[in-house]
Amino acid sequence: ASILFKAPAVATGKLLPVVSQRVLLFTRKICLSNAMATEVCCSSGSPSNNSNSGSGSIVTDSGVRNYITGSGKSRGLVLIHDIFGLDIGQTRQFADDLAAKAEATVVMPDLFHGGEAWSLVRFPPPDKTEFGNWLSTTANADKAAKAILDQTVPLLKHRIDPSAKLALLGFCWGAKPAMLLAAAAGSPFTCAASAHPAFLTADLVRAVRMPIALLPASDDPDMQKLLEELRDQPFYSRCVHRRYDGVSHGFCAARGDRNDAKQMEKILDARDTLAKFFIDNA
Repeated sequence: ASILFKAPAVATGKLLPVVSQRVLLFTRKICLSNAMATEVCCSSGSPSNNSNSGSGSIVTDSGVRNYITGSGKSRGLVLIHDIFGLDIGQTRQFADDLAAKAEATVVMPDLFHGGEAWSLVRFPPPDKTEFGNWLSTTANADKAAKAILDQTVPLLKHRIDPSAKLALLGFCWGAKPAMLLAAAAGSPFTCAASAHPAFLTADLVRAVRMPIALLPASDDPDMQKLLEELRDQPFYSRCVHRRYDGVSHGFCAARGDRNDAKQMEKILDARDTLAKFFIDNA
């Protein structure tokens, strides 16, 4: 049976149906001016790569590279990387830590469809038009969500128990495909979270059908207002909001310095908060 992928209405974007064997998707024009935290995503922090290869492994499946870590069989997590891709050491380390803490298997696929991640040396993006074009093509969130359903979920299910539950975690840009999947009718996931979310709108959050967790950094917008969109939902009490003052957007991934004790304290707290959320809901 097909999954009806219901994208929230966006005033500036015309919805166009795209049909695949498993998913009916709707694509829409990305509206940077209306998306939460977009400016922070595109300008905040100093991204780097500590070149830590992580304790997991790279598995290529159907031509897609995946970073896989952890051995938990009762819980599966899909981690959606930020604009800098899956080869960032800090991102892999967070995946390793979370897999151990949540007793889960974590799969982080390359969601840029064979294209290049945004370069660390070209941040902040010098040309906003070029960056916007890259977001709508290489980093298209709707295509990323479809790829997770078509490729990542089967790969993950093959490594966990048949009765295991699935959850989502998106970093920065990854928040959007995570919430698109949380809003999809018939979604295989039971909960979704994002650390330092970006590209979220009230319409998108209002459409989600499961508990979510939002962990903004000190320079991110107020995300509690987004959660209020779900106040009337039966799962609202299981939603989580935790703000991390003293660290910048991206601190769990490429913009985090794991050699800084204060930052590391926040990173580990975020890991623990997310692990508890996933254990409680997946």
